Amino acid sequence: MQHHPGKLIWRGFDGTRLPGWLGTLIGQGRCGGIVLFGRNVEDPGQVLALSREASARHEGRGVLPVAVDQEGGRVARLREPHFTAFPPARRMAEAARGSIEAAGRAMGVEMAAVGINMDFAPVLDVQESMDGVIGDRAFAGDQERAARAALAWLRGLESSGVAGCVKHFPGHGDASCDSHVDLPLADGDMERLRSRHIPPFRAACEAGTRAVMVAHLLVPEADARRPASLTPGIVDTILRGEIGFDGLVVTDDLEMGAVTRRHDVAEAAVLAVEAGCDALLVCATRESQEAAVDALAREAARSPSFRDRVERSTARLERFASTLSPPPASLQPGLLRSETHLRTAGELGD
Repeated sequence: MQHHPGKLIWRGFDGTRLPGWLGTLIGQGRCGGIVLFGRNVEDPGQVLALSREASARHEGRGVLPVAVDQEGGRVARLREPHFTAFPPARRMAEAARGSIEAAGRAMGVEMAAVGINMDFAPVLDVQESMDGVIGDRAFAGDQERAARAALAWLRGLESSGVAGCVKHFPGHGDASCDSHVDLPLADGDMERLRSRHIPPFRAACEAGTRAVMVAHLLVPEADARRPASLTPGIVDTILRGEIGFDGLVVTDDLEMGAVTRRHDVAEAAVLAVEAGCDALLVCATRESQEAAVDALAREAARSPSFRDRVERSTARLERFASTLSPPPASLQPGLLRSETHLRTAGELGD
């Protein structure tokens, strides 16, 4: 069966209700998933209604991924007063492993309660300094400690029914440039990446993680011009080949400055698929989303090998989506900011 390449595009949008145009595309199988941001969140009942409407449009096509960035600390789309506030990863890592796992579970329970079934977390980057872009989003500056803490958190998250997505492969590490603005340079050469930054991702893949997000990060030894997310030597060679990961590979948002200062979104979408990525995040504008879809469709019509890649990516997406939970029928307020969740957050510190 030949699938529409639009299914590889995961879309963001404005507003607190599902736009009509997006509902139509979901119903046509031209949207792989939706990504929610703070701009889409008003209150728990509204988020659940949005998730349920999007999922209803997807009826007959399996479960629709509804994703969010919910790490704790400064990266949290679901916030007080409706949701429990958790500290950043670095603070969580100071707690016992059981407490870290409990935090992941509590955060997942609150996401699942409003129909979110995927979280772009945990961060597996290894960063010693708090001064870099990642800062306290990293669990630790030691690779083994970072992996232990992040995987404990991930076990908790996934026990709630929410899928995690470890990031930012091959390791954003101590890069000082923000990829939202421009293309950061990897911390050291390929040997340093392999010895310091990649091991936590290898551990996560061996532990059975279902999804990996690839960074917009320049690794000159792999490609002197393109970010890792668009580089076959990073995705196909290392993540797929050497590590053996055959789950869902997700790009960071293709509308970030690290990409758009060098490539238009349409070109980047094609390069990402050629590199080995499956789910392409285009989160800001409908125009960019449609340009990406058109570029994928043109390349699939032109190239049998590219068409095969689209089919393989679609199969991975469908396999991943088959493990997700649909949104609940109604909101259970007792699951949000419960005494247990508040106590768990309090035990981890402010």
